[in-house]
Amino acid sequence: MKILPSLPQIPEGYDKSTYYTKFRRAKSDETLKKMYQRSFRDIEECEHFSPVEKKLIQIEIIRANSQREEDFDNPTRTEMTVSHAIAPIEHSGTRSDAEKALGEQLRRLSA
Repeated sequence: MKILPSLPQIPEGYDKSTYYTKFRRAKSDETLKKMYQRSFRDIEECEHFSPVEKKLIQIEIIRANSQREEDFDNPTRTEMTVSHAIAPIEHSGTRSDAEKALGEQLRRLSA
């Protein structure tokens, strides 16, 4: 039986969601581009990652950048999602109803 070597993992704190959260601070395409280039350059210059780890992190940066660019290209998608999540909460009578409605909306968003 041949044992396969373990696949390299994305280092903790360098995944797509981390970079996407960082890129969400960008309010324009220009700012996003600068943040993207800086993140990419920082990883290229980093000496404590192996070449494979660097490549995996760079892929995560690219994926996060693409997702943020989609936000700029389709701003109504994000606005619509937020307004749909808030609307049932505003119409509910009690705090527990609001918490239930918010929980239900979050479950729908994550599905």
